[in-house]
Amino acid sequence: MRTSLLVTVVAFCGVMGGYLLGIVIAKRVPLGAEASVEWHWKRVNDYRAFVRDPQNLESSDIPGLSALTLPYDIEPSLMALERAGEIYCADVLLPTVPENLKINQHWMKALGGNPDVLEATGLPGSTALKITGDPPLYLKIWFKKTALADIQKLIVELESLASSERVEDQ
Repeated sequence: MRTSLLVTVVAFCGVMGGYLLGIVIAKRVPLGAEASVEWHWKRVNDYRAFVRDPQNLESSDIPGLSALTLPYDIEPSLMALERAGEIYCADVLLPTVPENLKINQHWMKALGGNPDVLEATGLPGSTALKITGDPPLYLKIWFKKTALADIQKLIVELESLASSERVEDQ
């Protein structure tokens, strides 16, 4: 009798724990109908609002710099929106454009101010594999179709900027 009561209590706790864990997970990663295109758009838009809100910036020990603790990773939602045909993703490798401060500031300003570019990141090179010279610029850009011409224009600008830097160095 005592053993069966103990088994019943343990089973009940396991079921309740699983139920509560399911609720917590469902709030972070929806299952079924909740994981709709609309849900992913809301997640991306909420993320973008958070990132653009200056109240969320934290001061840095280095003067002139600040940091931001991101609330969550939006890449799964961006991937879902891309699969649904809502947005596009491009990996842009510019072998003649070095990754440096001036170049990075240029693309960040251009893409950060474009409302149709949802996310853009500069992908760093491998720290395990060293190359000689400056690493090339490598960007991952998530965007609406309406931003395609602006991205093409930015590529031309970056290549021109890199070309003029090479001329200045000579």
